[in-house]
Amino acid sequence: MRTFLDKLTSYGYIHGFPYRLFAGYQIVNYVIDYLVWLWEPSTEASYPYALAHNFAIVLCLLLLLKNYWPNCLKPFYTLYWCLVVTWCLPLVNTVYYFRAQHYTSMELVNFLMIIFTLILIVDWLSFIVILISGIVGGVIYILFTQHGPLLFANNEILDILSTCLWTIIIGVFFSQNASRIRKNRQLEKQLAAIKAVVASIAHELRTPLLSIRAGAVGIRKFIPKLIETYQVAAEAQLDIPTIYPKEFKHITKVMDNIDSEVTYSNTVIDTLLTNANREVINPDVFDKHSVGSCIQAAIIRYPFNPKDQIQLVHFEKDHDFYFHGDDLLVIHIIFNLIKNAFYAIAEAEKGEVYIRLAKGRIHNTLRFRDTAKGLSPEAQAKLFDMFYSKTPNNTGMGLTYCRLAMESFGGSIDVESKLGEYTEFVLNFPILAMGK
Repeated sequence: MRTFLDKLTSYGYIHGFPYRLFAGYQIVNYVIDYLVWLWEPSTEASYPYALAHNFAIVLCLLLLLKNYWPNCLKPFYTLYWCLVVTWCLPLVNTVYYFRAQHYTSMELVNFLMIIFTLILIVDWLSFIVILISGIVGGVIYILFTQHGPLLFANNEILDILSTCLWTIIIGVFFSQNASRIRKNRQLEKQLAAIKAVVASIAHELRTPLLSIRAGAVGIRKFIPKLIETYQVAAEAQLDIPTIYPKEFKHITKVMDNIDSEVTYSNTVIDTLLTNANREVINPDVFDKHSVGSCIQAAIIRYPFNPKDQIQLVHFEKDHDFYFHGDDLLVIHIIFNLIKNAFYAIAEAEKGEVYIRLAKGRIHNTLRFRDTAKGLSPEAQAKLFDMFYSKTPNNTGMGLTYCRLAMESFGGSIDVESKLGEYTEFVLNFPILAMGK
């Protein structure tokens, strides 16, 4: 039951559905029935139907007052919604059908309408559970409130079943198409929001990065003169602080490191913008690179926190190979995998990371494994889906972009996992042709 209710909520058919509209419509419908009974006494409902009818009105009124429920009852709202839908649609209509022990075109039309209504407001699993529960509940309700057996001609039962089955098939077919349209529209809205946020962040980051690069260029011009001046002062035995030769060497390289990191940061920003815009990666910048070098660069640059986390990363440097693509994109992929791995390790309070390379006849492979908590089959199936994430403060677009990047190289990325033991990402790179 918990899984069923979670499924309903995750699809948005509970809190996302306009329950006030549903409850209001049902109340109006039942009031009209009462007016019909008063206007045409011959159509007065039987006692079982009238009782089920009145109880449905009470359920809908309580649903309308949902915002005024005491806090102790609010956790049961999902269950209550399922009860209201089951009672008001299949159960009441089943009682309505059985009240006369034969069917007319009106009863059949009503039943087809509740089938279509259910198809529109719930997913297929919920549809089956609610429809069967309502019909069975309606039959049981009639048996306890009406004397005598329920007798029907075989041809009536067959007519009802065949008509309802055909209605369900048509309804499910068209509802799936409508569901895909709604999902695509939701994805477009999410992408538009992410694109706006990423563009704003990119603009704010590029300005200070530009200032850092400009400052580094300016300092680079004066570093040789400052070093030369220091050496002259040291030879003249002036009272100046001591700078060791190793520190001199570091000073001369630090400007190059700043420029390199600014370039890398701008590439990451470009990657985020490309990801948000769902654009195809530009292959014009592709070149021949070593996968091993990309992995080492990623491990060195990754901001491990605490720093001793790096001791949990084990990289087997044997069997290195080259690929044709963008080295910064591969570094970005490794960053994503390291981040996800250490989140899993922290959550499981165990685990290490193992990275190894292998050459093959069809493709060369990079295997990235963490021995933390593993993944369930359901999580594996959705792992590369856009916006799917189990990590807090995560957009769910990192692995989606990793797959896009690998496919742009002509390769692929897949996941293998065993729940409670490990998760391993397998990155397949095309083998370079001779001379490439």
